[in-house]
Amino acid sequence: LPFFDFESYRGRLPWPVNGPVLTRFGRYQDPDLKTWTVKRGLNILASQGSKVFVVAPGEVVMIDWYVGYGQFVLIRHPGGFFTLYGHLESVLVNLEEILFQGSVLGTVGSTGRLDGQSQLHFEILIGEEAKDPELWLKK
Repeated sequence: LPFFDFESYRGRLPWPVNGPVLTRFGRYQDPDLKTWTVKRGLNILASQGSKVFVVAPGEVVMIDWYVGYGQFVLIRHPGGFFTLYGHLESVLVNLEEILFQGSVLGTVGSTGRLDGQSQLHFEILIGEEAKDPELWLKK
């Protein structure tokens, strides 16, 4: 992996896609169902087919499809950090590929969503622990 001090980029990472945040990290109450869930990342509104950019250099360690995430890519970064990009329409990278900050990894879609609304689900993890991406991304 290329050297990258993820910790030192706290509050300075580029956004993976441009758009307003639909749902934030943490506890979230569904406005219709009134049920509570814990959001492990951000959902960012973006047009279907918009390019999704890698926020930091790393290695593609998983490309898969899970309920609630749809088609997603998981990237491992130096220092035990991971980023996850979900609801992708297309994936333009390969397993074990080394990516650089700003590389295009895929396009925004609505896979795994019931409402069909195109958006990117984005997570930052240290090991298996999800962190609030808004603390890491540029203001």
